[in-house]
Amino acid sequence: MAQIGMLLNNRYEILTEIGRGGMSAVYLARDRNLNKQWAVKEVEKQTGNRNNQIVVQSLLAEAGMMKQLNHPLIPRIVDIFEDSSTIYIVMDYMEGISLDRYLREHGPLPQEAVVHIGIQLCEALSYLHTRRPPIIYRDMKPANIMLNDPERMSVQLFDFGIAREYKEGRTGDTVLLGTPGFAAPEQCRVGKQTDARTDIFGLGVTLYNLVTGHSPAEDFKLYPIRHWNTKLSDGLEQVILKCTKAEPEERYQSCEELKHDLTHYKDLEWRVRRTLKKKLAMFLVPAALSLVCLAGGFGLQAFYARQSVKNYEDTITMAAREPDHDQRQAYYLEAIGYDGADIRAYEGLIELYKQDSSFTTDERSVLQQQLQQNLDAIELRSVEDYVQLNYDIGTLYWFYYDYGNTADNQTTRMVSALPWFTTVQDTCAEQQYDFDRLEMTDLFCRIGSFYRDYAANIREAADMGTYLSFWNTLEEFRLYLRDHDEQELMEWESYKVIVYAMENLMPKFKSDGVTRGQIEVMIEAVRADTAELVATTDVTTEIREYIGQRLAEDGGVVRSLNANYGA
Repeated sequence: MAQIGMLLNNRYEILTEIGRGGMSAVYLARDRNLNKQWAVKEVEKQTGNRNNQIVVQSLLAEAGMMKQLNHPLIPRIVDIFEDSSTIYIVMDYMEGISLDRYLREHGPLPQEAVVHIGIQLCEALSYLHTRRPPIIYRDMKPANIMLNDPERMSVQLFDFGIAREYKEGRTGDTVLLGTPGFAAPEQCRVGKQTDARTDIFGLGVTLYNLVTGHSPAEDFKLYPIRHWNTKLSDGLEQVILKCTKAEPEERYQSCEELKHDLTHYKDLEWRVRRTLKKKLAMFLVPAALSLVCLAGGFGLQAFYARQSVKNYEDTITMAAREPDHDQRQAYYLEAIGYDGADIRAYEGLIELYKQDSSFTTDERSVLQQQLQQNLDAIELRSVEDYVQLNYDIGTLYWFYYDYGNTADNQTTRMVSALPWFTTVQDTCAEQQYDFDRLEMTDLFCRIGSFYRDYAANIREAADMGTYLSFWNTLEEFRLYLRDHDEQELMEWESYKVIVYAMENLMPKFKSDGVTRGQIEVMIEAVRADTAELVATTDVTTEIREYIGQRLAEDGGVVRSLNANYGA
């Protein structure tokens, strides 16, 4: 570990520590050869630590890529060196505040400031996209943008941890990379390759966040920006809507094209209003004729409403009786077509997707498409149904989501479920609705938030202090499970979360002050709790065996305990 005054590589004098996390630290250093200040990131190599290896590999990949870049909005990597235990990366020292922190402290940014920031980011992304091969950033969000000068609103882009070089003709490149809410849909689809339009989506969501103050990572919705503030520009609204289209073909196809419309967003505002006037004029004549048929129309409308209700009920009944998976799904989708605001068809789909204990990416796409069209209608009809549906979808992701059977499926499930549980929390708070699962929802949110931020906190050396809070959450989670009856799979999976965390985060818990005694109490408590649970399926039996093996005297949790606290 570097010390103040230490000279690294016979050149870089450590002046002060800027930040520190579990695996890395960042220092301000003076270059004695150039008499210039740099930031030096120090990453400790930990043999046998899988998380450390991932961070080291990501860091080296980021550094190797950034050494090739030269743009005023992108910090330069100027030197990389290492010894047997540590890697050092020397880079531009950036002064300022991240935009997410600025947003928290000051609220939504003025419209003109957001447009100015957007134009700067277009220039930075355009530079990346025109490299040979192109570089796709893939993690655009306010937390990765440094505001250097609040008066001029000048920014820099940083954190290239998941950026990649674009490989033409490659059919797929990623699974769940990027930040939920800010990541483009194709980043969550197996077999889909990200390209420049992926960054355009992320930039559109970032502008939405900055100008409204609302994060889609929390709301899981992208309203038109004037939904939040009617004083905002129609033109800017149209730009952001185009950036955030679900299909890449419907977005801006290049950052230059986007930059042009941001520069001329007021002209777009005029065009939008002119289009609305034309539509109004076209509507008035038919509207007058419609009045003539109004009386008869009311009768027809009532008839069709009654028929739609009957069709819905009949289709729901057929779905419940249908044994074939695909045909049953088709019936539920047909029912949603008759009434998209009734949650019974969605609940039927959720139960259908649970049957084989695997919520697939194809099933996710089907459900997501229906929800995007109908969530607002569900909320308007019944807050109670809306909250229940969001909770049930959250548990579907948390316990069943299978995006590819990777080793890190558990973390991905928790992070994917987080927006749905957050919506439950926010809706209950806004509507003052007393939901009977709110305590469990809060625990899900706290655990999911920890894993969502875990990798970023380590990369930014900002994880110190987070592990004690997470340990306290795990203790609350265990007590809740002990005192409440849940479905069999939910109980076993929840205890698995606790066991997994103890084994893999033991050194982090120790560094944050969790005592050996606390961990020993937790081990014995989980042993006792799970001894009283039943396992009647192959899946829960497998989890029971996993927990038993990890908590055994020669198991992974106990070995990790002894390795970190002494036998």
